[in-house]
Amino acid sequence: MQTPALKFCILAALVPASLSFQSFAQAPAPGAAPAAAYADEPLVIERSETVVEVAADGTGWKQRTLVARLQADAGVKRYSVLTIPYAGNSQHVEIAYARVTHADGTVVETPPTEAMDMPAAVTRAAPFYSDLKELQLPVRSLRVGDRLEFQYRIVRTRAETPGEFWGQESFSETAVALEQTLELRLPAGMVVQVWSPPSNQRSPAPPATVPPPRNISTDGALRS
Repeated sequence: MQTPALKFCILAALVPASLSFQSFAQAPAPGAAPAAAYADEPLVIERSETVVEVAADGTGWKQRTLVARLQADAGVKRYSVLTIPYAGNSQHVEIAYARVTHADGTVVETPPTEAMDMPAAVTRAAPFYSDLKELQLPVRSLRVGDRLEFQYRIVRTRAETPGEFWGQESFSETAVALEQTLELRLPAGMVVQVWSPPSNQRSPAPPATVPPPRNISTDGALRS
């Protein structure tokens, strides 16, 4: 399974407004229902959406929404505890919901208040990164055959570099994904540099073979 990657870097900011940018991953097999097409897969991601909104000062938020069908123990193990990494000194996490729908239609909600704040594993080996944390939410009543839905938002309250923003996103290669989207919402006049490796490679290619970055203004113009 190929894994398209998208990296982005904000170069300049002017007047606040908005721009949407979307990228799509694989689709289900033509003419086949998702459940029938991937019945042997331990996990099927039916929908994964990531929205990143940036303010002119470099603050903002990233929101993730996921709907997945867990078809084997491996899928249940992967999502039995939702783990959300974040930087404690400049970010906080807001969980909107986490719910499980059983095969009989019963819905079990996991209250966001049950989430536990933990230091990231890397801090044990490298205390220098003590700012890195994880919010962990054990999902109630999760079992094989369930449909899991959750949404959370990581809010950045302080920019790493004032007036600038950067990040990286990769589409899943560890599970079948029927639809994945990434949307960037930017202030008007901001120029964003976007680049990705060739689609036939599983990892970023050497600089000589990577297509040159595209500078895209939020007024819709493509700049060299």
